[in-house]
Amino acid sequence: MRALPPFWKHLLTVLSGSVAAQTLPILAAPLITRLCRPADLGRFGVWYGVVAIAAVAATLRMENAMIIDHAPARQRLCFGVVAWSAGWLAALLTLAAAA
Repeated sequence: MRALPPFWKHLLTVLSGSVAAQTLPILAAPLITRLCRPADLGRFGVWYGVVAIAAVAATLRMENAMIIDHAPARQRLCFGVVAWSAGWLAALLTLAAAA
């Protein structure tokens, strides 16, 4: 069997990581449902939904730009923007939750 081109190697790497990341919660679900009450799972589901939406707003989807742009200066700029916006949004959400 001949070696795969770099594109397919990278694709398989990303695909295997995504599959593993989605498999872990499915495997952990029976244990979590035994340990938690249904009301706790409901609150966790609401919290997780808010965090998932806030994460998109916090990062401004700049992590994609960091991957696409190979210039180190622009990658540092994207990282700085993501860190700044995520930090401020985390602080605002923490203050809102504490109130």
